[in-house]
Amino acid sequence: MFESSDGVEWSDHSADLPDAQILDAATMGAKGAVLLGWTPDNRRIAWTRRPAEKIWNSAKSFDPGRLPDAGVVPVSELNVDAVVALNSGFLALGSSGGPGQPGAVGLLWASAEGLTWTRMPVKPNGFDQAEAFVSAAQHGDQVLLVGIGLTNIGVKLWLGRHE
Repeated sequence: MFESSDGVEWSDHSADLPDAQILDAATMGAKGAVLLGWTPDNRRIAWTRRPAEKIWNSAKSFDPGRLPDAGVVPVSELNVDAVVALNSGFLALGSSGGPGQPGAVGLLWASAEGLTWTRMPVKPNGFDQAEAFVSAAQHGDQVLLVGIGLTNIGVKLWLGRHE
């Protein structure tokens, strides 16, 4: 990891990174930075760093959801593939079991600070119409979600308001 205050001079801060086997998604917003990755013992985890801090804090596990909602699987089977910054915090995107797997549905987790990740309900929001969420964007108080469906071939969009 390299940091720069002016975009011209860069300094190596790789030693500041968390102990991770793989880092595969990142975002930065007003509330800080979030990294998604895998620990050396193969657990999906998020790390967060507040603005102007040098220390990465590890998040708690991602909420697997509650039955009878769709897509409730053990934490080890959750796919959390992307993270985006929102005005109010962060949104992690993924699926249960992975796209193309039987019973896979799109999953979203919200976090105000990047440490506690709460899964959004699937059935009440129609997220079971997607096998995975792959992208999200926010403009003002509107959020656009992009979900894919491999068995239903196609892209589905959700447009909603978020404070």
